Amino acid sequence: NTVGRIWLDLHPESPIRETMKYLVEPENPIQDDPIIQDVKELKVLDPAVGSGHFLVVAFDLLMQMYQEEGYSKRKAVESIIEYNLYGLDICPRAAGLANFAILLKAAQYHGEVLREAHFPKVFAMPEPFEFTRIQVASFLGTEEDTTIDEVHTAFKLLKQGKNIGSALILNLTDTSRTQLLDALNGERSHSLDLSDQMTTMRMSPFAQVAAILTDQFPAVVANPPYMGSRNMNTDLKDYLGTHYPKSKSDLFAVFMEVCINRNMKNGLMGMINLPS
Repeated sequence: NTVGRIWLDLHPESPIRETMKYLVEPENPIQDDPIIQDVKELKVLDPAVGSGHFLVVAFDLLMQMYQEEGYSKRKAVESIIEYNLYGLDICPRAAGLANFAILLKAAQYHGEVLREAHFPKVFAMPEPFEFTRIQVASFLGTEEDTTIDEVHTAFKLLKQGKNIGSALILNLTDTSRTQLLDALNGERSHSLDLSDQMTTMRMSPFAQVAAILTDQFPAVVANPPYMGSRNMNTDLKDYLGTHYPKSKSDLFAVFMEVCINRNMKNGLMGMINLPS
């Protein structure tokens, strides 16, 4: 009803429809143009990924889509891991399990994937660390003050990531985000000295999470965390009270807003939620 529905909006006659027994047909079909034009654009995020079950199911759907487009199983597996699946969690063990589950699913279609260098884009919130502004500038490879300040601020906010999770709100302009992605992709790594390389290694987990928390996704799915405000620690309660005043009473409601905020225009979100 998210990933599958978006594909059917692009390809109404797709045979994938027959495999989705829980598909809910909309009473009033959307009249807008499809929000994707290519299967590589069908990015799906789980902001509370847990063991990765939702992304594993999405993998099967995406594989059908790629094969409809004429991809070999090997090329489809590589592309799904590279372009389509994203996840975040506060727990490193959960993120590790989710990555392993995705690779096991990938191996069902392409057995050599476990021997190849494919890394799903599922990340845990980074361990708190304090970076200097100079270190951030070196990582980004720029002297542009606005970009350095925005990324430095984002990294400082991410020190709260293990407490606030995907509800953390980061703000980067398109220019700053592009610079961050270029740095993350290692376009300067060959020219860095040993000290800067170590800093880059330390910053990469922050940059990976910041890139996802400032992106927009056609599909966002979640089985959100549940916690009433009376059980929240002071920092979490204060943050949610400031940034999520409508939904602050429980994390599952907060994550409704989190999912909406990560959706692109006309994107779809799907959640398991309390009938509240």
